[in-house]
Amino acid sequence: MTALEERDRLAATDGVPAPGSDDRDTFLDELRSALDATLAANGTLRLTDVDQRGEGNSWETYLVTATWVSASGDATETWAVKREPISGIVGDYDVAREVQLLDAAAGIGLRVPGVVSHALPTPSSRGWFA
Repeated sequence: MTALEERDRLAATDGVPAPGSDDRDTFLDELRSALDATLAANGTLRLTDVDQRGEGNSWETYLVTATWVSASGDATETWAVKREPISGIVGDYDVAREVQLLDAAAGIGLRVPGVVSHALPTPSSRGWFA
């Protein structure tokens, strides 16, 4: 669901989020804040589109577009974000290991996506990387 679709859905339900969406909202707030800090956007970063791609028993995948004011002017970028699922087909979705593997692969010249930011899981939130 895009950010605009989410806004329209909330408007149609008098702003009452669907059950379970608070977790998503908290995640998106954390993601926005982490990207803002990583990119030195000084509080200007906004998520302009969030598209959750397919659901299943694997990593949750989002395409996230953000805009911010950089030192050289307005900037826009889209990232694929992987988030640990609530439950999955394997018992271990290890964000730190995934980030290390991507960094190692890039370090030996393999073409893999660079990791811009990540968060390890805590008792109150699931881990993710972008």
